[in-house]
Amino acid sequence: MNIINRTLKLLTPDDPELVAKTLVRIDEQDKWNDVFSTKLIELLDNIDAIKKENREKSRQNSQELAISHERLATALKLAATAEQKRLCALTSFRKATQWVISISVFSWLATIGVVWSTYRTILPIWLPCIATASVLLAGISVVYRVNHEN
Repeated sequence: MNIINRTLKLLTPDDPELVAKTLVRIDEQDKWNDVFSTKLIELLDNIDAIKKENREKSRQNSQELAISHERLATALKLAATAEQKRLCALTSFRKATQWVISISVFSWLATIGVVWSTYRTILPIWLPCIATASVLLAGISVVYRVNHEN
């Protein structure tokens, strides 16, 4: 028991001035700890507010991205449809051009035949043959150009 009393006396200061200074230091540390903890709580609250703002912005951005993705998909579908319609119109135009040229060539050939049969006594046979060949070659070259355009 005596050893315990001695140990306690060593650990407990008898000097009242030392005790007062120690208590003042402890109070000061408590005050600074309160200030630091308050500031730390404020910083944590600020961090939480920033996190909340960032999450909200991220949600808004993801919604805008989804809307943009849908619009892009719609635009791509419309572009594909427009391209198909353009190709269909181009094919129809080429076929119509071929028919018009073919009918024009046959019309010229018929005209050449009628003129030659009317004036066959005056015109030599090679003249309607040259006219027929030149009309056929012109028609074929126009059809070829129409078919090989971009």
